[in-house]
Amino acid sequence: MDIERLIFLISFVLKISGSIMKNYSLVGKRKNLTTTLGFLISLLLLNSGCTDNNTRTTKEYRLKNGLKLIVQPDRRSPVVINQIWYKVGSVYEPSGITGISHFLEHLMFKGTKNLKEGEFSKIVASGGGNENAFTSFDYTGYYQKWGKQNLETSLRLEAERMTNLLFSDESVEKERQVVLEERTLRVDDSPKGMAYEKLRQLAYSGTTYGSSIIGSIKDISSISIKDLKNWYSRYYHPNNATIVIVGDVDPDTTFALVKKYFDAIPSAQQTSFSSKINITNRPTQSDHTIVTDKAKTPYLIMGYMVPGLVQQKSDEGVAEWEPYALDVLATILDGYQGARLESNIIRSKGLATTASASYSMTRLIPSLFTLSATPKDGIDIVDLRDGLIDEIEKIKQTPPDQVELGKVIAQTLANSIFQKDSVAYQGIILGSLDAAGLDWRLNDGYFEKIKQITPDNVSYVAKKYFDKDFLTTVMLKPKGT
Repeated sequence: MDIERLIFLISFVLKISGSIMKNYSLVGKRKNLTTTLGFLISLLLLNSGCTDNNTRTTKEYRLKNGLKLIVQPDRRSPVVINQIWYKVGSVYEPSGITGISHFLEHLMFKGTKNLKEGEFSKIVASGGGNENAFTSFDYTGYYQKWGKQNLETSLRLEAERMTNLLFSDESVEKERQVVLEERTLRVDDSPKGMAYEKLRQLAYSGTTYGSSIIGSIKDISSISIKDLKNWYSRYYHPNNATIVIVGDVDPDTTFALVKKYFDAIPSAQQTSFSSKINITNRPTQSDHTIVTDKAKTPYLIMGYMVPGLVQQKSDEGVAEWEPYALDVLATILDGYQGARLESNIIRSKGLATTASASYSMTRLIPSLFTLSATPKDGIDIVDLRDGLIDEIEKIKQTPPDQVELGKVIAQTLANSIFQKDSVAYQGIILGSLDAAGLDWRLNDGYFEKIKQITPDNVSYVAKKYFDKDFLTTVMLKPKGT
C-alpha cells in the first residue's frame, strides 16, 4: 500500500471517530477510543508494510577522535542525505558577538585551503545535488542531498571545510553585508520577527537564550576576522560534531568512508553550554506592547515556559511523561483540521483570522510553548489574548475526552508517516535529538509515549505550567491604532 492510500485511510478513521464513540454509547458499550483507533491503525500498518523499526535499522558509530556517526538506511530510492551537526549555536554566544554562529555558517560556503570560493557548491550542483545549512539556538548544521554514488564526495567536502576553512577580508565583509540584510529582512522590517525576538528577550531575560540567532546589528557590524577564526577553532572539531546519514546506504560501508576522511582529524577541547534556567524558578513576566509603522495588522504572541525532554528528570520535578503531554496539548490546540484554536477562536468566537500553537521538545533549556494569533478586524488585541487564555483554562478545568485524544493519536501517526517519507526529515529528527544531548533512540518510542498520555495528564501539565503569572505576552500594534 502506498503512502497516499495509507493517509487516506487514517483520515477516514479520524472522520468516523465520533460515530464510533456515538454508536458504542447507544448500545451501552462505551469503549476506549484510543484502543479502537490503535487497533484500526495497526491493521493499516500491517497492510501497508510500514513497520519502520524493522526496515530502518539505525546504527551508531564513534571514531577515536570523538566524532559520532548515525546511519539510518532507507532504500526506497537511490538517494542519500549527509548532515553534519556542530553543537554550537546562539546560546553559546556572549554579549558583543551575538550572531557569530550564523555569520560563520555563511563563511563555510566560501573557500578552503584546497577549494576555491564557490567550488564546493559547483561540485554539489554538478552532481545533481542540493546543499544548505541552518543555525539554531543549540546547534549549527550543514547538509548535501544527492545520489547515493556521491556520498564519498560529500564526506570529503565536509572534512575539508572542518579543517581548512579560509578567512579573507573580502569574503568576511561580503557576507557581513549579506547577514545585515538578512537581519533587516527577518527582524527589523518584519513586525512578526520583531515581536518574536522581543518575546524571547523578555522570557529569557539575563540569559543567552534571549539573544537573537541572527544577532544584533551592532554585533554583526563589529565581529572581526579574529573573532570568527577563534569561534571556528573552538567549536569546529570532530568531538563536537555528529554526522547523520540517511538513505540508500550500508551502515558499515558508510562508517569506513567516514573513517577514511575524518579519522585523522584531531579532537580538541570543546566548551559545553550550561543552562542557568530552572523550570521551577521561572521569572514573573508581564505584557509588552510594540507600536510600529511597519505593521499593517495587529499581532499577538504569548509564551509559557515549559520543560522539554532534557528537563524530564525527577530531581527537577519533571515527570518523564510531561513533555509528551505538552506535545499532545499543542496538537489539541492546533494539530489538525478543526482543532480547538480553529474551531473556537477563529470560527465560533470570531476573535482571530489566524491562530496557532507551537512547542518543541528538544531544547537544551526549558522551551516556550507559544500561542500566536492575528485579531479579526474590530477585535481588541487584549480580548484576543483573554480568549486564548480561556482556551487553556478550559483544558485545566475539563480534561479532553477520548475522542479528542484519538484524533491526536491518528494525526500523530499520519505526521510520522509523512515525515519518514523524507530522508531529510529523518535526519533532522535524529540530529536534533543528538544535538540536545538526548538519545536519538527516543524517536523510536515517540508514538508509544503519545498513546500513553491520558486526559488527566493533559489537564495536569496545563495546570502546572500555564500560569498567568509566568506568561510572557507581546502585542504588536500598527502605529496610530
